[in-house]
Amino acid sequence: MSDIQASAKVAALIGTEKLDRLRHSPGNSTFNCWHCGLRADANTEAATVIAEAGPVDGPVRTALAHAECSPSQVVDTGAAALAALPELKAGAATAGVDGAVHWRPMRADLPVQNGFLPLLILDLRPTMAVRGGPDEHVTRSISALRDSGLTPITTISQQLADALDNQPGDPEPWDVPSAAGWRFELAGRRIQRLTAPDGSLIWGQDQDQPGQWRRLITRTRRCVVLIGAIGLYPESDERPFTWLTTLLKQAADAGELVGGLVETGWIGSSDGTSSS
Repeated sequence: MSDIQASAKVAALIGTEKLDRLRHSPGNSTFNCWHCGLRADANTEAATVIAEAGPVDGPVRTALAHAECSPSQVVDTGAAALAALPELKAGAATAGVDGAVHWRPMRADLPVQNGFLPLLILDLRPTMAVRGGPDEHVTRSISALRDSGLTPITTISQQLADALDNQPGDPEPWDVPSAAGWRFELAGRRIQRLTAPDGSLIWGQDQDQPGQWRRLITRTRRCVVLIGAIGLYPESDERPFTWLTTLLKQAADAGELVGGLVETGWIGSSDGTSSS
């Protein structure tokens, strides 16, 4: 029998008969992971059941995921799913006049001595071509984020620069300051949000994420977050990390970069799975 686990909430939603079919049907022994998209074999590695609930009275769709990628959970794929992303009013309060909806994210896998950590960079001024004098919006944003527990990043260490630039050899450990109470969460395949210790929403987005990066979020349950006035530009995804390191150093030198190591999890996920 395939090792397919289901939470009590998922089992109650899809029913015993359908759950038994998932576990005993030969066609379900191999699957594409709902979370990372990679091919998997439930006969050799643990899997979890994902129940996708759409509109009211609509059908419930099921999918399988690597157990290490996602807990068994019910995911709302209807309009209510966007409730996790309101109008970002909390983000606007901490991000200044323009609000966090204008921040540009960049994601990467950050090498460390024992593997990788997911890295999330949020740019307050993604279209900035030339760094000028102090910006009132940026000053307010950085001050509010610092007051909420993120640490000012005053220098980009050579260890971090080497890691970002993908230098050969094992990178030296970078002492990432912990951001107590901060949390980065995922919901479904696209929704993500960053919250402060008081639970206020700092940033959120409904957007595809790289599969490997999502796996790291789940596997390590941590994420390195850097927020600042960086100037990623629209074509940033096509540029090498050597360019990114230069921009981060400039932001740090200007006192316009904060960050920390935050805990990660799932929005509204329920504990407890059944594998019998």
